[in-house]
Formats: sequence, structure tokens, C-alpha cells
Amino acid sequence: MTGAMDPADRLASERDLLSLYLDELQKTVPTSFPTSRTRSWLIGATRFAIAMEELDTLESSP
Repeated sequence: MTGAMDPADRLASERDLLSLYLDELQKTVPTSFPTSRTRSWLIGATRFAIAMEELDTLESSP
């Protein structure tokens, strides 16, 4: 892929990847693992990563 990905497509793709990761995480962690807390943290971390990527894109634009 050579161009910038449409923001809506990128967000959908990142949501899909996060969902797959969370599904795998739930399969591999002990039952006492705080899944909802981890899910909240991962969602926050993903949002932060998206915001940083968008900021980098804006800063590099002419």
C-alpha cells in the first residue's frame, strides 16, 4: 500500500486487531486476571497510539 489509509478504515482495522488480541488474551490468561481492567487499558493505549500517529501526520504535512 502506497498512500495514507483512510482514517475510518484505519480505525476499523485497528479495532479488528484489538478485538483479535483481546480474544487471544482472554484464552491465555488465568481466570482471575482482571480482563475488564486490561481491556480498558488496551483501548486507552490504542486510542493514544492513534492520536500520536495522527499528530505525527499533521506535523509532517506542509
